[in-house]
Amino acid sequence: MTLIACPECAGRVSDRAQACPHCGFPVRDEGGDGGPERTLLAVSPRIFGGNWFMHALMIVLCLVIVGFVLYFIEWLTCRGTRLLVTTRRTTLQRGILDRQTNEVRHADVRNVRVTQSFVQRMFSVGTLEISSAGQSDVEISVKGLPDPQGIAKLIREQR
Repeated sequence: MTLIACPECAGRVSDRAQACPHCGFPVRDEGGDGGPERTLLAVSPRIFGGNWFMHALMIVLCLVIVGFVLYFIEWLTCRGTRLLVTTRRTTLQRGILDRQTNEVRHADVRNVRVTQSFVQRMFSVGTLEISSAGQSDVEISVKGLPDPQGIAKLIREQR
């Protein structure tokens, strides 16, 4: 038996313990393999959420400088947004110059909601919202994600 550092609170924990006695963070997976945290998915939203009408409108507006500016702003927003799903947590990172990070441990996930309009379903994009037991509202909300049903299924499998 050796002592390891808890990934959550950095307290000393036995390598055989299921959870940290200080903070309750699961130190080993339920399967007992105790493997390192792995990234399962890293995805960014699609420009305009895959909405063909907005793409067509921007192409028409690209004839005017305003269209280029709006398209560039949307492109920067999408490039600065990243949803990471690992074996233990889901993390949303936003921003290019300044960064906002919000993460929810899979053990704490209470609700995973996917919203898709008819047009979004045709293009396989939508909105993913995740709430945890620690908050009363949605903690992570990302619009325009490709295959939101698949991402929600992946998160549910990791709980």
